[in-house]
Amino acid sequence: MFTRASRRPAPTPTRTVAEAEADLRAVVAVVQALSSASDPETAIDAALEAVRSHFGWAYGSYWRIEGSGPSAALHFAQETGDAGEEFRRVTLAASFRQGVGLSGRAWASRDLVFVPDIGEVTDCVRAPAAQRAGVKSGICFPIFEDGQVVATMDFFTTSTLTPCAGRLGALRSVGVLVSQALERTREQHRQRRAAQDVEAVNTVLRQLAGAQDAGAAVRAALGVVRAEFDWDYGSFWALDTTGSSEPVLRFDQEVGSAGEEFRRVTASATFARGVGVAGRAWASRGLVFVEDLSQVTDCVRAPAAQRAGVRSGVCLPIVVDEQVVGTVDFFATRTLTMSDSRRSALTNTAFLLGRRWRASPRRSV
Repeated sequence: MFTRASRRPAPTPTRTVAEAEADLRAVVAVVQALSSASDPETAIDAALEAVRSHFGWAYGSYWRIEGSGPSAALHFAQETGDAGEEFRRVTLAASFRQGVGLSGRAWASRDLVFVPDIGEVTDCVRAPAAQRAGVKSGICFPIFEDGQVVATMDFFTTSTLTPCAGRLGALRSVGVLVSQALERTREQHRQRRAAQDVEAVNTVLRQLAGAQDAGAAVRAALGVVRAEFDWDYGSFWALDTTGSSEPVLRFDQEVGSAGEEFRRVTASATFARGVGVAGRAWASRGLVFVEDLSQVTDCVRAPAAQRAGVRSGVCLPIVVDEQVVGTVDFFATRTLTMSDSRRSALTNTAFLLGRRWRASPRRSV
């Protein structure tokens, strides 16, 4: 059962032969496009463009659920078509809780939602900009993984739609096809990432074997991990015990870039045990992963990182003879997920660094 914004839905139009053929062509196009997709992003792009172009609609977008529990919300991920620059700006900044807006309603109902007049969706921040861009109708359906809604896909038109039940059924079929394709490509992606994680550890091992001292070992590990995982920035923080006060983590070296402001803040920062991402890794003596850096309120680097577009970070302690001697951290300008294989690869990298540090003729970096 699809939902509508009005209390008394108009009678569903009768499906014509031409519409049935158009729906079939669209579904076939989606199947063909998804069959060649090798990763989730490509599959999403293919489905968005196939549906939008075959039905002659103006715009389509994909929204992914980020976070969990009360903080879970749909965030913009990908788009196709054009509904004006203002609409795009609002879209990029928007997020939707379950039940809010067109996307939130599809998430809550676990079914396709159609609204003939986007102006009726009064709880959607995109609606006013959409109306000013000439958008009339909107359709949204959920995307599932393992039986749970993980995303939504929506489409907007510059003409008022009166879709028949057959077309809505075809769009539901598209949702099923996209869900299946994403599960397939994500599994393939997981397998590729697992192989990449193993190769990254092997590369670190080879680089450490040729390192002349602890400093060179750290530089090699930072460079390999950042490059292999396509992250933006990595840094090493050495434990400073020379001061008269309590020991602190002090910046030592870096690879990559997260902007000049972030570099300035990093160079002057220190972290006490338990403070910030680095301090938490020190205190816990284990990997600390932060999907959303905005949640790290005790880190002086976080505001500058956010302004530079950094989204996620991971930090690990370097342990030698049961003592933490420093931490390595990495940051990315996209939202990361931490698979078991990647967590294991990073933990093994930190372990190898600790072993190499112990064997180094010079402990200082």
